[in-house]
Amino acid sequence: MSMYARVTRFETAPARLGKAIAQFRTELGPTAAQLPGWRGTYLFVDREVGRGISLTLWSSESTMRAGEEAAAKLRSDATTEQHEDGLTVWAVERYEVVVSESTTMGEPPHAEDGGSHSPGLSSRIGPATRKTP
Repeated sequence: MSMYARVTRFETAPARLGKAIAQFRTELGPTAAQLPGWRGTYLFVDREVGRGISLTLWSSESTMRAGEEAAAKLRSDATTEQHEDGLTVWAVERYEVVVSESTTMGEPPHAEDGGSHSPGLSSRIGPATRKTP
């Protein structure tokens, strides 16, 4: 079974990015986590230019698509609340995840291998042949 991702690209005034991050942490991320099929949420930002990318992961294309209405409302609410701050969503894209490698954030690297990877590394390539936590 593959995983799917919804990617939202946005921008705001760099000085106002903190407000967007706070709203993502307190409202958008937790709301997405309540939807069926949700597998994870990430927010990437460039603080210098005020741009960001949010990424939500879904267990299947159908669960990602089923959450479209809720996701659209979250985006609309965020841009309405932060309109004066110049928050603009300029792209929403959907992808199939075909390679996934990760480790627990903040986990220290293995000392014996020179820190090349962290324990808990998981990998998925192409159609999943094994279930990954």
